[in-house]
Amino acid sequence: MNRRQPPAFGVSFLLHAAALAIAVSLTPRLSLQLSSHAADSSVTKVSVQGQSRTPAADDLQKPSTKVTTELLFLLDKLAQGSYDALATLIGTSPARMEWTHTTSAEAYELLLTIRRYYRSELDLKDLMGSSQLRGFYDRIRMAILTSVIATTPNGYRASDARFLVGSIYWRQGSVDEAARWWRDMTVDPADSYVTAYSQVLDAVRRAGPNGERLDRGAINSALNDERRNWVDFWETRLKQFGYSFDVY
Repeated sequence: MNRRQPPAFGVSFLLHAAALAIAVSLTPRLSLQLSSHAADSSVTKVSVQGQSRTPAADDLQKPSTKVTTELLFLLDKLAQGSYDALATLIGTSPARMEWTHTTSAEAYELLLTIRRYYRSELDLKDLMGSSQLRGFYDRIRMAILTSVIATTPNGYRASDARFLVGSIYWRQGSVDEAARWWRDMTVDPADSYVTAYSQVLDAVRRAGPNGERLDRGAINSALNDERRNWVDFWETRLKQFGYSFDVY
């Protein structure tokens, strides 16, 4: 008996499908809860099996565990990946999806359906502009990372979190705020971002207490190197499957 073969999907379609799964699970529920927490750090609503509760402010400051800290960092990576995939999805013209269109009309139509859905949803939430969408995800990440700093046991990976918070402020153009977060970092060789944040911390310390001699070139170089590591990791994995980022 002949079995119907599944459609061939371009790598970008797979990424967009992943964006669908991530955005469905992250954006409507957790993201809104976390962004609410970011707006008011004293209370947040936590949904458990469809029910909401408002914990006391002290609950948000209780020491956590290393496992929980690692899960929060994983959540931050999911937020970054969700933004990257969603921004690519809504920003890529169908005219550029020739590979998927040629390989599978079914996959191409599904991709267009997903794209239309998210463009409509983002428009309803006034998030279609690139700055609005980026700001929305920045607030989510801020809530996650500041939770790490407030609750991680014995400062475990706190400097990693401070580095990432400062990186968000730096990209937004808030140089003084970025330096404030970076200035409190302490070097731990076991941290994941120690190479990058050591360079940043060195530049901040050399700038003096008021940051008047801040070496922006050195900081941009460190941040760009870290971003390149992120991209190179996924590019290498894609190549193992015979794909690249520009295959649509």
